[in-house]
Amino acid sequence: MKKILLAAAIVALSLTACSKKEASDTAQAEEIAATQEASADETITAQTENNISDCTDDEQFRPGMKVDQLTILDFTATWCGPCQKLKPVFHEATAQYPGVTFMTVDYDRNPKTVEAFGITGIPTVVILKPDGTMESYTGTDKLLPAEKLTAIITNAVQSLK
Repeated sequence: MKKILLAAAIVALSLTACSKKEASDTAQAEEIAATQEASADETITAQTENNISDCTDDEQFRPGMKVDQLTILDFTATWCGPCQKLKPVFHEATAQYPGVTFMTVDYDRNPKTVEAFGITGIPTVVILKPDGTMESYTGTDKLLPAEKLTAIITNAVQSLK
């Protein structure tokens, strides 16, 4: 009986070791796949965001300031669902307007800028014009579908001519 129990214990341990090795192999394979996906996502992000800059200076923009070229600020947050719906539309617009500066302003990282512009809801898109005037649009009902944002930007570009 002891021999049977000992044999069963050895078999159980060997099976456990195989299971752990398989789990380890599976975990490694999943980690490699996740790393490859993250690299692919970063590549896609870098390609789509090449015309969009993140506002990292909380004092870079203020209402009434004169800018070199039409500048569009997207006040956004990672936790904001409507902001995430606007994000791909905002990114697509960069390809259509190469002479326009596109910036994302993170609501949580730029509190002084948010306060200066009086942002009370997001997403908000603010258009800064070279003459110091600005336009502001809050909410996806004013910015989506894509045609609405495109029309807003087109009107702003045409007003400069």
